[in-house]
Amino acid sequence: MDKDYKTKLINSTIIYSIGNFSSKLLIFLLLPLYTLYLSKEEFGVYDILLTTIYLLIPILSFQISQSLYRWIIYSDNKKYNSIILSTSFYFLLTTCVILFITLESKFIPKLSLKGLTLLLMFLIKLNGFLIFDIIDIS
Repeated sequence: MDKDYKTKLINSTIIYSIGNFSSKLLIFLLLPLYTLYLSKEEFGVYDILLTTIYLLIPILSFQISQSLYRWIIYSDNKKYNSIILSTSFYFLLTTCVILFITLESKFIPKLSLKGLTLLLMFLIKLNGFLIFDIIDIS
């Protein structure tokens, strides 16, 4: 492996690690605020929704944003990188739209107001994570 690629990989890994660690630190620091304003039941529902989302994201997005880095790091071809970025972007965008339409049409007519609120919170969070994957790619 060329020294330039190793340096690029190390720098990218450090930047990714800082971003990953800081987001987890922020969640930890916000926990007292969540527990102050939410009841135990509400926080439990929120936690279940968040855990479900974290389990579904790798399945729904195929972790394209993560695998994308592997291909772009080693390629200096701008046209090739552009094709990879646009394909990944459109795939995640399409997944996001299909997921929203499917869940909205199947569940919204059958829900009570509280269930509707929970579903909308779930959809916003899930699509938000997919959209952040799209932003991360571009």
